[in-house]
Amino acid sequence: MWQGAAAALMAPRVLGIITTSYQGPARAKAISWYAATSGIAAVFG
Repeated sequence: MWQGAAAALMAPRVLGIITTSYQGPARAKAISWYAATSGIAAVFG
């Protein structure tokens, strides 16, 4: 339970860091990698 709650709090922070750190096509690529990783983790988690 606590692990899920912590993950829910971390997701917006990670996306915020990605959007402030990258610009243009690099931002799109970073967000797509984040989304792919999150999806794979959800399937196998």
